[in-house]
Amino acid sequence: ASWHSCFNDAVIDPDHGAAVLPALAQALDSLPWEELAITRVREDAWLLDSSLGFLEHIPRLQREAGEPAPRVTLHPDRPMLSGPDNQELRRRLRRLQEQGTVRIGWEDAGITGREATVEFVAMHGRLKAYQQQTLTFTFGTATRDFPDWLAEESIAGRAGLFSVRLNGRMLGGSVILRAKAQSFSYRSAWDLDSAKYGLGVVLMTQAMAACGAAGDITFDLGPGREPYK
Repeated sequence: ASWHSCFNDAVIDPDHGAAVLPALAQALDSLPWEELAITRVREDAWLLDSSLGFLEHIPRLQREAGEPAPRVTLHPDRPMLSGPDNQELRRRLRRLQEQGTVRIGWEDAGITGREATVEFVAMHGRLKAYQQQTLTFTFGTATRDFPDWLAEESIAGRAGLFSVRLNGRMLGGSVILRAKAQSFSYRSAWDLDSAKYGLGVVLMTQAMAACGAAGDITFDLGPGREPYK
């Protein structure tokens, strides 16, 4: 092929933006790129902070409307949903409970929970292959290294795997990053055969409730137009 595309999917510690962004600018300057697209950036993102000089040297860069990225304010003393939406959530939970023992919550931290992350990575791959979307964990050594990374981050309290299990089997899971009283849904997936239970809504509402109980103030669902968001 006479061309190639690079897709960068980075998680950057916000405390070190002032160091990271100049390094990114230097990296961009060293590459003979022809087209640059920086997607899924909020209007208030520090990536757009002109004082950090990341985008100032790219005069052709233009802003366009992007995909919505819902951010929810958490209120631990209130139900996540109300009215008909809450009734529908309860109905979905009852359908699950009719099938056996349901466990919803955080997987174990550290090496103890590593196998759960391996299970999640495999489930994510099956879902994305079916949806014909990006198979994130197939790039490089991610399949091998991501479970180890999440094991370490979960011990530090900076990330965790929140899951829905039925009779011990994982039906859905979400990797959630946490910092400064904010939670971010990094990657979510569910078992294809169990999609009929509406696991997106079940998983996210319960994860948001758990993060709110842990003291987080906001929950970021990430960009996209999925119906459950």
